[in-house]
Amino acid sequence: MLPGDELLPNANGRWTHGVTVLGRPAEIWPWLIQMGCRRGGWYSYDGLDNGGVPSANRIVPEFQRAEVGDIFPWTPAAQDGFVVRAIEPERALVLGGDAGSRYRVTWAFVLEPIDHASTRLITRASGEYARLAVGLMLGLIWRPIDFGMQRRQLLNVKQRVETAAANPL
Repeated sequence: MLPGDELLPNANGRWTHGVTVLGRPAEIWPWLIQMGCRRGGWYSYDGLDNGGVPSANRIVPEFQRAEVGDIFPWTPAAQDGFVVRAIEPERALVLGGDAGSRYRVTWAFVLEPIDHASTRLITRASGEYARLAVGLMLGLIWRPIDFGMQRRQLLNVKQRVETAAANPL
């Protein structure tokens, strides 16, 4: 069980991805907490998920704080987005969203230390829906898109953390 799973105990689907980062949780956390449009970006395909604005290549001090209830905007112009559902500094950031009665989702970013120098960065998207059509759409259309975008995000965070560690200011 990962942080955030308790928010959707009856999830119809869970997609888990991960990457090993040469860095400690304290070095990865600043990149996660600054995510979101009009913040540090989503680190995936900026043309698709950040309105063409490049994701941050540095830690941005003004985006190092977030609280439960804050919104990480979906797009540069959006007033809504993922809502911060839970924060465990240097351990877990759980975002959530819903589309009324159609479905609810959570998106967790979890840091699990492996040893003194590396950490497993795990993401888990969970969804709860009532209609079969939503499940089919998620599985057939959204799942392949999510895989590609999530993989790109994880690799970009890994690259940023490892580059910053190799090139301290």
